[in-house]
Parts: sequence; C-alpha cells; structure tokens
Amino acid sequence: MSSLRNNYYVSSFFWSTVSRILSAIVGFFTVPLLLGLYGKAEYGILALATSCNGYMQLLDLGMNTGAVKYFSQWKAEGKIDLIHKVSGTNVTFYLIISAINILLLLLLAAFGEPLFNITHEQFTVLKECLIILAVFNVFSWETTPFQQLLQADKQIAFTMQMQTVSKLLQLILVG
Repeated sequence: MSSLRNNYYVSSFFWSTVSRILSAIVGFFTVPLLLGLYGKAEYGILALATSCNGYMQLLDLGMNTGAVKYFSQWKAEGKIDLIHKVSGTNVTFYLIISAINILLLLLLAAFGEPLFNITHEQFTVLKECLIILAVFNVFSWETTPFQQLLQADKQIAFTMQMQTVSKLLQLILVG
C-alpha cells in the first residue's frame, strides 16, 4: 500500500511539474512571437481580451476548492450517491456560470467600445477576440466539474497529463 501511495505522489509530482514547465515554455515562446507578429498595439488588444476573460474566473466563487474537498471527503466516507447528486448540480452550476460568462463577453463585444481607450479599428479586433473567447468558453467551464471529480478521486497525474496535452496543442497551434 505504501508503495502505491509513493508511486501516486511521484507520478502526480512528475506530471504537475511537466505541465507547469510546458506552460512556462508556451508563455516564453508565444509572447515574443505574438508581439513580433502583431506589434505592441495589436498584442495589447489580445492581452486585453484575455484579461477580460480572466476576470470572469471570479464567477467560480471558490467552488473549485470546496468541491474537491467535499468530493474527496464523501468518497472516503463511501457516500457515492451524494457525489452523484452534487456533481450533477455542480455541472449545472458551471453551465450557468458559462452562460453568464458568454453573455458578459458578448455584451462587451457589442457595447463595450466606450469602456476602452482604443480606436474603432482596434475595438473591431477586440470584438472578434471576445466573440472567439465566448464561443470556446463553454468548453473551459464545463470541464471544471469533471476535473474536480478526478482530483477528488486522486487522479491528479491524469489531470496533469491532460493539461500537458493541452499545452502541447497550444504550442503546436502557435507554431
């Protein structure tokens, strides 16, 4: 049993480290590449769009940490039926958050020009970025409850492997 636990920790540590290093590499290479490709002003528009989306992460209200804690506790207590009920509610919660996030991004895209100190042409680019973020937002939010369940089930290595794959795909996309 102790060997399995040690293997779990080593595997989780390894994949977590790989994921974070790859994330740093993606950031290290993409920022200068995008700056060179788009220029300072256009890159600033991309950064503004991702910042607007980043602020939307506040809609989570700390549910991520709490859900993992309780799912882990209920699994240890054998309350699988409770996990099923709450995880269904959790999926609905994140679907609602996703809808709110999408709505806010689309409202910013439609009516946000006076909020930003940028030209009309730059706002057109920002609008396109916000719409793209809104479209893909549902995938980001709806994977969260499943990541919580995997983490509660001590599948950290698997979630880190998936994040590693995601970062590799981002690197390929930027390339």
